[in-house]
Amino acid sequence: MTGRERIKIIRAAGFVGYDQPSDSKCKHPEKYGIQRVPEAEALVQGDTPPDRVRSPRNEFRTKPNKHTFWLGEKQEDRMHMARRLLGDGEERASVQFVTEKALEILFQQLEAK
Repeated sequence: MTGRERIKIIRAAGFVGYDQPSDSKCKHPEKYGIQRVPEAEALVQGDTPPDRVRSPRNEFRTKPNKHTFWLGEKQEDRMHMARRLLGDGEERASVQFVTEKALEILFQQLEAK
């Protein structure tokens, strides 16, 4: 079990103040005089960790894959133009929406061939 997994498990059990520095100090109780409460220690010593705990800030994400890319100046100008054109008139479309729309058009053209 990694440190991050251990911290997430303990936090999910209700110990919201448990963090990486606390975890590191618990590894050396003789040096720092700190240790986990028995409930938290039982979670850590368990054979299998419970289901992974997702951060609440990531709950809005429904798509499991992330892509990051860099654009040149000309491509950036075209991206801004596409965001304006595909927007609703008041707000620009998101970069994700523009990218998905472009991929959709590309795949439609490829299927037609």
